[in-house]
Amino acid sequence: MTAYGDLGWSNSTGLFASTAGSNVSPETAMKVSTFFAGVRLLSFVVGRLPVAIFRNNTRDQDRAHLAYRLLAKRPNSWQTPFRFKQWMFSNVLRWGNSYAWIIPDGPDPRLEPIHPSKVTPERLTSGAVVYRVESNDSGIPKRIAAEQMMHWQSPFGD
Repeated sequence: MTAYGDLGWSNSTGLFASTAGSNVSPETAMKVSTFFAGVRLLSFVVGRLPVAIFRNNTRDQDRAHLAYRLLAKRPNSWQTPFRFKQWMFSNVLRWGNSYAWIIPDGPDPRLEPIHPSKVTPERLTSGAVVYRVESNDSGIPKRIAAEQMMHWQSPFGD
């Protein structure tokens, strides 16, 4: 059984059946002030962490790398690096996962955040991982290869 399964989480619905018989979702949990404060504090701290991208097997930082530019300078046109990291980590705390589509090409390379409820990781028979994304008319493809997805996971796994 998965870590979430042991706790009663259902990944398909995002609901947790409490011992009191109430269903708790990531959204309803945020209405509890102590949970909200914890998510806010931890995501704020992670958002403030510096970004370091290292060259292959060295301690030399590579500030020209696209990953550094996206994570430390401009992840997309509407989020600062702080807000992007804060959003990603708050989803990890609430949903157990956080996703961003990596769009490296074109005139505007960016990280396109995707709500965790819209993404399902799948392992193909070849062993490759793809992410099935529910269509929401935003131009995001139905399947995104693992190489094109930033996936932050809870250490408790699922």
